[in-house]
Amino acid sequence: MAVQTPITNSTVNSISGDQRMHLAKFSSVGNNDTYLAPVAVINAISAEAGNTATVGVTWVNAANGATITFAIASGPATNVTMSVLGF
Repeated sequence: MAVQTPITNSTVNSISGDQRMHLAKFSSVGNNDTYLAPVAVINAISAEAGNTATVGVTWVNAANGATITFAIASGPATNVTMSVLGF
């Protein structure tokens, strides 16, 4: 289990109403890798790989940032694009 760091200059943070949107891209993600999102509560999340790997995610909300855990069925997953909606 590795802690993921987004590709340099690949993150985008924006606000839509009372929700925050966080976008990030990762070069290579393995099964059970984690990422600390800059939102405390995640309402929706989407992640997809640039290769044929299947990417699933689970998360645990926390006051200092939600922890996202990647579930990669056959991988690693490369060029993973993730979007998080929360607050």
